[in-house]
Amino acid sequence: MKRIKRAARIGVLLLVLFALSHTSFSGLLFPWSPVRPGYARETFSGGTVIYTKRGGMPPAYRRVGDLMAEVSRANGLRFREDVTVVVTDDWGLFNRGTLLGWKATPLPVLGAALQTGTVIYVSPLALEPGRDMAGVLRHELTHALMFQQMPLRQTFALVRLDWFEEGLAVRAGNPRDYLDDHAWSLHARHPGYRFGPWGDGELRTVPEELRGSFRLSEYRVFIEFLVGRYGRDRFFAYRDDVLRDPPAHEAAFQRHFGAPFARVVAEFEQAVREGTWPRA
Repeated sequence: MKRIKRAARIGVLLLVLFALSHTSFSGLLFPWSPVRPGYARETFSGGTVIYTKRGGMPPAYRRVGDLMAEVSRANGLRFREDVTVVVTDDWGLFNRGTLLGWKATPLPVLGAALQTGTVIYVSPLALEPGRDMAGVLRHELTHALMFQQMPLRQTFALVRLDWFEEGLAVRAGNPRDYLDDHAWSLHARHPGYRFGPWGDGELRTVPEELRGSFRLSEYRVFIEFLVGRYGRDRFFAYRDDVLRDPPAHEAAFQRHFGAPFARVVAEFEQAVREGTWPRA
């Protein structure tokens, strides 16, 4: 036990040293400190929002408790812990907060949920005019909700199952930030289409600036294909098994849907190529 406690103390010290070495006055530690130069904090039912004083509190996030309730209802799961939302207005803070590092190149992402399930960072991209900030937060809250259902060690396998985790988050969160069914289908309906995890032939016909949006919409479209074919209850039963044991997702798929994952993917690809899915 003493050895475990000593290792834990060393781990905490290393984390603090890492944070300090990657911190400026707009850096990682200050939002969490009792004294936060340049930051303000407001606490709501179920969540806390930390934001820069220069940027102000996003009005949509005064409803953070309501947004958490919406995400909980949409997914049929409950939050087990409160969530802290950090709204960033510069990429340095976002990159350091999400542990991407001091000099990480800005990524075209709207936000990130840490795998503890209790911290969400909203990126400067989400603050652009016309963005659905409530939808962005619902997206990241969906990630956090899933992370809260499982031990931290299991979350690493879950995030590798990109189509599943991102598809759920886009569907329950912010589908309007990505291609709608019609726009997505225009790029996907051709003989070379393959579902994302299986091939990237379809991306050759997608303009480079739309490829991220195409892929995230694809994951949503595939999940809606599964829900449409098998029903919400069976899909959620499958989802719950995946959250319990992500590496066994293909066995869970066979168990709940009565067919191998590869066969259903092939049927989805054919429906997309023929124009029968997504439905008009």
